[in-house]
Amino acid sequence: MFDYGIDTYKSLTKIIKLKFNAELKDSGIELQGIYSMKNLVTEKEFYLLEVNGKQIRFANQKSFVVLFADFLNKNIKELNDRYKYLVNRPTDEFSDEVGIKMAYKQAEYYSMKQTELLKKMIDFRNKL
Repeated sequence: MFDYGIDTYKSLTKIIKLKFNAELKDSGIELQGIYSMKNLVTEKEFYLLEVNGKQIRFANQKSFVVLFADFLNKNIKELNDRYKYLVNRPTDEFSDEVGIKMAYKQAEYYSMKQTELLKKMIDFRNKL
């Protein structure tokens, strides 16, 4: 599959004290960068995580878990919609049936992996 952003993951786990490497690997989620920011007026610090071209801004472990679970919910819905579209897509003589099959199997696999990760986030949130 592809690199999910191991260096970003390592930095993130230092901040939130939660490990989810096994669920993240080969899940279709790519952690692209993490930034520490500080409001110069209020002195409050927060973090910005870039993931799959989107940004998640969080201040602490709890806010990360809630916002990341929300991101996963939306992403899983998009993957399921893509899967349904690809499975039900009409084909013609120009269709790459092998490519379509690979694409919907990938969407299904990513959805399964992200659902596992979502369950872990929900379990962790309930323990907070």
